[in-house]
Amino acid sequence: GRSAILKVSGDDDVEPMMDQAASQKSEQHASSRQRWARADTSQTGSFSRNSAYQCKVAVNLDEARHQYDLIEQATLILEQQQETIVGEHFVGKLPIPPLYAADSGPFDTKYTVDTDDDEWLEMPVPEWSLEDILRADQIVQKLLNVYGWAASPEMQTWTPLLAEIGMRINATALQALNEEIQGAIEVKRAQTIYDPSGRSSFVFLLSSTRFPVLEILRNKEQDLVDQCKGREGSRREKELANLRGEIMERESAIQVGLASSVAKLRRVIDDGLRIVTELDTIMARAAYGISCSGLIPAVQTQGVIDVKAFRHPLLPKESVVAIDLCLSPKSRPEKALIISGVNGGGKTAALKSFGIVALFAKLGIPIPASARSKPRVDFYRSIHALIGDQQNLFEGQSTFMASMSQFSELVRNVEEDATISRLVLLDELGSGTDQNAGGAIAQAILEKLLEAPQLRVVATTHNPRLKALSFDDPAFGCAAVQLESFSSHGSTNRPSFDLQYGIIADSFALNAASRCTPSFSQDVMTRATELVADSADQDLEYLQSLRSSLEKQLKKAKEARMEAESVLSSAAECQSATRNVAIAHERHFGLLEQRLQKCYDEMRDDSDAYMVIGNTLSEVGIAKKRLRSEADFLGKKGLRLMPDDHTLSDGETVTIIAEGEWHGEMASVYIPPDSLPNSQVVQNDVLVIPSLLPWIETYDVQDQGEIDTTPKLLIFKRYELAIWDYESALDGYERTERVTSVSDSKRKLNRVLSTLGQQSPKSSSSNGSAPAASTSKFKSSRERKASKKKGKKRS
Repeated sequence: GRSAILKVSGDDDVEPMMDQAASQKSEQHASSRQRWARADTSQTGSFSRNSAYQCKVAVNLDEARHQYDLIEQATLILEQQQETIVGEHFVGKLPIPPLYAADSGPFDTKYTVDTDDDEWLEMPVPEWSLEDILRADQIVQKLLNVYGWAASPEMQTWTPLLAEIGMRINATALQALNEEIQGAIEVKRAQTIYDPSGRSSFVFLLSSTRFPVLEILRNKEQDLVDQCKGREGSRREKELANLRGEIMERESAIQVGLASSVAKLRRVIDDGLRIVTELDTIMARAAYGISCSGLIPAVQTQGVIDVKAFRHPLLPKESVVAIDLCLSPKSRPEKALIISGVNGGGKTAALKSFGIVALFAKLGIPIPASARSKPRVDFYRSIHALIGDQQNLFEGQSTFMASMSQFSELVRNVEEDATISRLVLLDELGSGTDQNAGGAIAQAILEKLLEAPQLRVVATTHNPRLKALSFDDPAFGCAAVQLESFSSHGSTNRPSFDLQYGIIADSFALNAASRCTPSFSQDVMTRATELVADSADQDLEYLQSLRSSLEKQLKKAKEARMEAESVLSSAAECQSATRNVAIAHERHFGLLEQRLQKCYDEMRDDSDAYMVIGNTLSEVGIAKKRLRSEADFLGKKGLRLMPDDHTLSDGETVTIIAEGEWHGEMASVYIPPDSLPNSQVVQNDVLVIPSLLPWIETYDVQDQGEIDTTPKLLIFKRYELAIWDYESALDGYERTERVTSVSDSKRKLNRVLSTLGQQSPKSSSSNGSAPAASTSKFKSSRERKASKKKGKKRS
């Protein structure tokens, strides 16, 4: 690269010097190899890397659950588009591990790796170039960034399991290496013959900033190059060649030192890359779970598989038919599931689906299923699948013999260790030979396998003997794929691809034959139909009638289940609505509590001068307290302050205690009729008529010629009035418990007042101080005075 740069400068006289420099560079390169040969063999020798990381397959229940715990924490990170709530805590946006390039991420499925940035680890150290050292620098920085991400407080708090993985990186050793090699290599554009502009050509150089001696030598080199272009060019050529040799020697020594430092920590770097790869696989599985709406299943050890609406991950989302996977349910003692039904209806796909979810549970991959219920996939230590034609011509084994050999090996493995939890998947069981003999052999194999307590079997078959096992042996369950019962085109010969449990189904071979491509001629199909009708026997009729009965029962059960699910959905909606209302009330109460706390703080700061008035929080206000001496004064006079909940009556006598000219005067309460405008009267205002000046007669002639009289009304607040204290009237009555609410206090007060109203005549007569009950037709003194004035007017 350097030679090309100088050649482009336009001076042909420089070319001989370039050839000499190139020869010296070759000699220096050889000397550097000799230096490496003298170095420690532990640094320059062959390096055996760790094996390529693969997704860990769980070997026990704890590992399977741990994998899903990791996926759950990774999902929490990927779903954080904004602040959310986890439990009772607010969680901000959690950072994604710094593993990815600027144009890639956990959800990226199109990004292809153009180069392997860590291939230099397997190369001999003397062959490392400056580009390899720059790659080492970038990898070390990435590993330190991952360690910093794992050590952050938010990761330690919300994703401790992921943080624990990142913390396994040896950051102490890598930090020391990073300080030594960071920024040591520069990438600069280079002008070449093929790229004069230098847009796509680059050269790797040791940084002059990190190594000042190189900057001094390079500046001196540039000065000599400029001098060579002048008159003294021939005299400076030898000096320039020697200087370039010195520069190459220094660069070689620096490169050897940098490579040696990196070589010492190759194992640490390789281990760090393995840790980063493990985090990458975890994030990838979590991203897959989010993209396919996958769920994390419950994993136990009873051999149960219960997944609602499983979607095969390899089939398009738009056309895939979701099926329920149910094996060994708690409600039934089933250890095997026999799937029958129409050819081409999805039996083998359903069989493989059981194996897929079992493998997902061992790999910690979310299961694409319906969110209406949490899936359950128990842990299986071993999964056996016998699917497809195992014919071997070289060993002289037919399809049936090959399958029998595999069955024999499977039975032997189970007999050797029957305690291991196993899932066995068998396709087209009982086929390949005579129907009766094949069914008998298959039944014997199944019964032998089920002697192992931790073994579960899922098998597909067309054999009538195997189909009927579920009606004779409770250890066997049955399921079937059927044809569509109706179609928008009126056709009923298409498979539904739905897996229905508790029934057996015919294979509908004629139907499958009619759907093949190219299709058979009509006479072939007609003849086949005739032959099938002639060969029908009693067993087939019995199975068909039994299937029809079971289909009717299944239809009723499905209708009942749909109704129950509808009720459950409605109940869930009501529960959700109730929860939302409760949350809203809780927030509202929180705001009220804050307002109340603010009022309390204000009163606490000046507790000797303020009191709270008002019936509700919205009416709470601050008012000046009266002196205690005034309260004592009113008590001695038989008075007390008017409470907020006191019910006033028209004509009731009160005492004015407000400051001003009316202080100490008595007055009568005036309750205006509904027809009298009272726009100036607000809540807690009381209209009173002073006793000294009850009426002021004002004669205004109205249009009708009547004389209007208007009372002298004053407006006071309740706390500016006092009422007679009837506390002594309660002597002898049993004291009740303290009131707990405003409504309670009103109710108790009304009861006491009604009691006082009933007892007042007796008390008055006994004391002899009150006059007899008046028989006047006037209800109040105001009506009596008004009647007198009307009489004067008439006279």
